[in-house]
Amino acid sequence: MSAGSIKPTAAILSAHSAGSVAILHIFMMPLLEKDSLSMYHLDPSVIIQTPLSTEILVKVITYSFGWNIIALVANHLVAPTKLASIISTIAAIVSGSIFTYLLFILCGFHPGYFPIQTFLASCYVAMNTLCATSLPELDSVKENQNSNSLIFKQIRVWKYLLGPSMSKLQTLHQSAFYGSLIGMSALSILRILDHGMQIQRHPVPILLGLVWGRAGGLVVGLLWGLVDKRIN
Repeated sequence: MSAGSIKPTAAILSAHSAGSVAILHIFMMPLLEKDSLSMYHLDPSVIIQTPLSTEILVKVITYSFGWNIIALVANHLVAPTKLASIISTIAAIVSGSIFTYLLFILCGFHPGYFPIQTFLASCYVAMNTLCATSLPELDSVKENQNSNSLIFKQIRVWKYLLGPSMSKLQTLHQSAFYGSLIGMSALSILRILDHGMQIQRHPVPILLGLVWGRAGGLVVGLLWGLVDKRIN
């Protein structure tokens, strides 16, 4: 993707992030408030140990999936992509969901601790983290004969997120990615508090940390792109 497309792409990324925040606060938070009325008599430790229902999670993921599709269509209008890239993006999200689930386990989540909710949260994280990144990066892979390899393209996506930045667009994607990690890490402190708040229920801290961290990362990336003259 050329440097000239940074402005429309930044607008799409910003709208995607704002929409993700809105989806959580419009479709999840009211349901949590409803649960709080029915759980007010319970001990705080019981509330914290009661996970978010799979029904609410599936609803949030479904709305988020629809929003991601809209973002992909908008991105396609800015920089037309091939069907193969869309398929590769879906594959990257599937593999990213598994990787994220394993990462949660390494970070202290017991495999038997509400595995369904944890895996659904992993899908949500992978979808919102990789979907906006994969297509432009997958379409840029043309330098050797292995570029059509599905595994090769997915490796390129991770190198794009974790490697040295070569453009303002890449810096924006990386800032959003690292912001997501910081947000999820920061809100993980809610797991050890004993206040009985609805947002402490698993995996709400992960979802909120992701969307707010990503939004903050995008702001940092946009500001950094304005002052950093070393990259295009």
